[in-house]
Amino acid sequence: MAGPAVDGVDDALDELVNQFSDPLSFLRELVQNAIDAGSHEVEISTSFETKGDAGVSLIEVCDWGGGMTREIIETKLTRLFSSQKDGDRTKIGKFGIGFVSVFALGPDVVCVDTARDGEAWRVLFDAQRTFKLLRLDEPIEGTRIRVYKTMTPLEFEVLARGVRKTVRYWCKHARCDIRVDGESISVPFAFSEPCSVEHDDGYSRVSACHPLDQRTFLGLYNGGLTLVERTEADFANIAVRAWSPHLEHTLTRDAVIEDAGYERVMRAITDTIDGPLARRAFERLDAELRQTLPSTLRDYHLRCAGWHLSRGLPDETLSAVRNEVVALSTAGAPLTLGTLLGGVRDDLLFLSRVPGPLSEAVEARGHTVAHGALETGDGQLLKIVGQRGGFGVDALVAHWALPLKLGDDVDPAPYARLGDATLRVFKEAGHKVSEVLFGHFDYPGSSLGGAVAIAQKEPFSLMPKSEVKTLGEGLFAWSRPVIVNADHKATAAIVRLADRDLALAAFMLAKLFFVGAGLTPSIDGALATAAARLEVG
Repeated sequence: MAGPAVDGVDDALDELVNQFSDPLSFLRELVQNAIDAGSHEVEISTSFETKGDAGVSLIEVCDWGGGMTREIIETKLTRLFSSQKDGDRTKIGKFGIGFVSVFALGPDVVCVDTARDGEAWRVLFDAQRTFKLLRLDEPIEGTRIRVYKTMTPLEFEVLARGVRKTVRYWCKHARCDIRVDGESISVPFAFSEPCSVEHDDGYSRVSACHPLDQRTFLGLYNGGLTLVERTEADFANIAVRAWSPHLEHTLTRDAVIEDAGYERVMRAITDTIDGPLARRAFERLDAELRQTLPSTLRDYHLRCAGWHLSRGLPDETLSAVRNEVVALSTAGAPLTLGTLLGGVRDDLLFLSRVPGPLSEAVEARGHTVAHGALETGDGQLLKIVGQRGGFGVDALVAHWALPLKLGDDVDPAPYARLGDATLRVFKEAGHKVSEVLFGHFDYPGSSLGGAVAIAQKEPFSLMPKSEVKTLGEGLFAWSRPVIVNADHKATAAIVRLADRDLALAAFMLAKLFFVGAGLTPSIDGALATAAARLEVG
């Protein structure tokens, strides 16, 4: 009966030794043991001694924890191994399971020096995993583990890089100072991104942020040691680290056991994202928009707030952020989330990149005009707000038009002569035009910069953009004034032409009104005939 029992233990030991895909993952287990022993620091070092064409590598792990007595060594650390003295092998125990993974590297020798309660011991393991226990004459503090393996210098270079990479991955957030070859590998658990939070509910410690690079990340830790890190999660474009003593890894360390503790931690992550992180996003956006000048992070803060609005805000969070500013009017007035969610006139909010006479006139009508454009971060956020508030968002210049009168510094005479002639051409051709006036279309925020002429019900009034080319038709229709863009290059050329050929200039100006707005051969012919009569007259 003894043979099968021993074989069973051997098989189990082999399985434990090879439980990790990366043989160097044993370093995580040694750090875990050091932390459990109360050490506040762990020193890991690598070195190489050349012997001919090869040499011996050394990985050394030192801690200053509680150490081990002989009883602990014999009943826990070496419980899975055969003693060179008596050949005895005991059953598998829980303590020491992590330590056995040191043999996944295939070492020639493993030496463990440790001391506790006035005892100092050395445990020597050979390549066959049998051990010898020796008493040390010199006292030491804590535990020192040395792993020796024969290899080439090139293999050692790969090993040394692997040690640093492995320890950084598994132990960067450990709750003690860990050094590899004299360099600390510790990384703060909290994120450094501008929009980030930490939350501790007594059960889980969660750090969450909006990454500047928008990469999704989820890291789960116990005691600060890595359980799993992945770039896929239910919350895209958010980075999260969660630390809880209730998270447990699988035997192979490649996943987390999804038990009740895991579910509770995931709920804590969700609560942190939808609560503190959401509030921070709107707080930071509010602060950004209240600055005199925008910072380089403006789009980032707009994106963060938009992410939470798209996801949906819990009632408690929504209540907390209703008074935060999420946009500015073109005049610079703050627009809060609560105000916008309350609705806007005609269920349509307008966007304009710059303030000007057009935005001022539309705001005077009671409409909301916010700074931004559809393709900018401001516009993208406001479209999301609009989806939640039940209103649309569109460019101001797509809906409204406003020509301005000529200034007092402009000589009206050349325009008046050409205007009178063009009015006669319009009327002779059968179009209901009451007067032809000249104005300014090219000003900041204008929607008429490319137009040569428009028609209006009232000259120089705010009007829907869709009506700028509409003339009265039918017997009972009112005649409308036509406003010509004095700032347009074509207009300037036609004004100069009028000094030489007034009839031709009037024909060209009248025709340009219809270009792109229903010019037909019959309209063109009627205008030409009217101009010819003007010339004869």
